[in-house]
Parts: sequence; structure tokens; C-alpha cells
Amino acid sequence: MSRLHLSKRTRYTLCVISAAFVFVGFIFYGISHRKLCGYVASTHYSIRTTGRPTFLNLGHPYPKEEFTIVIWGSDRNRFLAAPEVFYRGKKICVTGRIVEYRGKPEIVVHDPSQITIVE
Repeated sequence: MSRLHLSKRTRYTLCVISAAFVFVGFIFYGISHRKLCGYVASTHYSIRTTGRPTFLNLGHPYPKEEFTIVIWGSDRNRFLAAPEVFYRGKKICVTGRIVEYRGKPEIVVHDPSQITIVE
């Protein structure tokens, strides 16, 4: 992974993060809406966890994922199919606010329009 750390809250990704996940540009954690694309390597619906989150892990399966998409249980009813099944194994693009959670970037998705499948 090639990264030049400019500050604690801003990073510039110089090139390919992995063969399955590419992002070039500035990441401003917490303030920036960006479009990121990658392969959904693993998924998980945590039905017994507070908030009932669904995780879509891009690049590599958890715990070595490079990027995570989080869909909270309160937003699952907006999706026509279970996100953890529908998006698994597909290349997708997601648009949203990038935040850092436990040292890794993620986007919380509230609506299916934030995710597109790349043919």
C-alpha cells in the first residue's frame, strides 16, 4: 500500500492500493464526499449487534479489508434485497462521507442510490 501521510486527518493515496481497489486523490476524513470503487471481498450482517450493521468489505476479506461500507439496520429497509447477499462478489462504486474507524476508512451508506454496480 503506497501512502504519503500529510497529516493525521488528511491522506493522499498515490497509486493502486491493491489489485482490487483503486483510489487516487485527497481523502479529507469527515468532511469530504468521495466516490470509491472496489471489489466486495466479504460481507457480514451483524443482526445481534447494537444498530444491526451490515458490512461490505472492499479489497480483501475482513479483517484485512482496505475499505468498509456500513449500512445500519435502520436503513436496510431501503434496499430491495439483503445488501450482504446482493453486493457480495461484485465490483461496486460508493459515494459518501469518508470517516476513519479504528484506523481504516469507511463510508456509512443511508440509501441504495449511494452504491452502483460496475459492469
